[in-house]
Amino acid sequence: MPLAVLSNQKVRVEFVAFDYFAAVDNNEPALWFNFYVKYTDNSKSEVSTMSCTDQCIDGFFFNGFVDIEQDREDKFAHLVIDGYASSLDKITISKVTLGDMKMETKVFGAADGFLQCDGKITSSVFFGNSGVGKSTVASLSSTIPGLFEAKSSIDGTTTLGTWISTSMTTEYLAKFSDNEFYPFGQVEELAEIPPIFPTLNDSAMYNFLDTEGLGHQTEFGDNYDMVTILPHILISQNVFLVMSERILPEEIDQLIEKMVNAAEQTNGTFTFRNGKNFGNLFIVVNKAQDIVTPDEEILNNLKLNNPSLVLKINKHFQSGPEIIVLPPLPDSCRPDEITYESIRTCPTNIQERMFYGLHKIASYSIRGQSSSPDYFINCQNYEEFLQFLYESKLIITLASKMLN
Repeated sequence: MPLAVLSNQKVRVEFVAFDYFAAVDNNEPALWFNFYVKYTDNSKSEVSTMSCTDQCIDGFFFNGFVDIEQDREDKFAHLVIDGYASSLDKITISKVTLGDMKMETKVFGAADGFLQCDGKITSSVFFGNSGVGKSTVASLSSTIPGLFEAKSSIDGTTTLGTWISTSMTTEYLAKFSDNEFYPFGQVEELAEIPPIFPTLNDSAMYNFLDTEGLGHQTEFGDNYDMVTILPHILISQNVFLVMSERILPEEIDQLIEKMVNAAEQTNGTFTFRNGKNFGNLFIVVNKAQDIVTPDEEILNNLKLNNPSLVLKINKHFQSGPEIIVLPPLPDSCRPDEITYESIRTCPTNIQERMFYGLHKIASYSIRGQSSSPDYFINCQNYEEFLQFLYESKLIITLASKMLN
């Protein structure tokens, strides 16, 4: 297949493959393919391989892509696919695209080395579809209303790019949350949340990440969401999925599936997560229609009615799900920028449920710290490791050895 490539431009081949005899006769998988770029001087790029032995579902079905690394400019190159397939096997190539296919960071000069702290650090990441109020929730949870900025796009108001906060100590986050959200967050009808301070490790460090709204499309197309969220969810021990108005199990399942499919493009998991892809999962229902039912009852209903979803979460996350409900704010107490002061002007039941939820988010964030001796993410290697996740093929089982 003729292919004009630029220097350091990756080639992505999306395809579906089916190993007939592995599926029908239960034979050992035999289907495999090599993908590479052949240049006009007959030299080759790096070779990417798909083998049903290692990469096919149940040993006979593949639906995904391979990326070919190449570093030359050649207007008359060719895409070459070779390998083994029987006459009854099938392969259907759906798309061949050229591009970078990886994340890059643009760090503002003044922000380089922004984590001026010592010791290990735990991140809480907020993600969800565009327009659910994710940035507002992340900002209020981080102790600084308006910290994370949302902008207008074709999808409405959404976060563009990923924003990462500086660090704070556990002691600061705990004391702030206890003073700002507590006792406002004590609601008679709901389970009591005890004060967070003192904690087991008051000097531990925390920070917050606000990711780009899922569904915001760029030239990456359907692959963009995966490229956007995966490194930040991998580095974060606490994952807050923000939804709007009500629990939608199918939407949760789709978002979890997107995360899992993205993670399965990597090799292995962090040793401190004991074989799980991700840390702790929390579901935040923002602007909830029902602010009377306790979070625990909503969670029990989710588990009772969606056992397969809960099993999927338990398979891939270290803990969770937990649910936090946040109420919709009336226009009378909803200025352009929501602050703790503006929340206190809301009706009592609204402000109580709001502060109750924010205090719960802070409590979960602090309790979500990893106690594993293998946990290696600290203030000194954080930026380097995040850049490694952006640029590498994510052979993450080696990461702790590389950075220690």
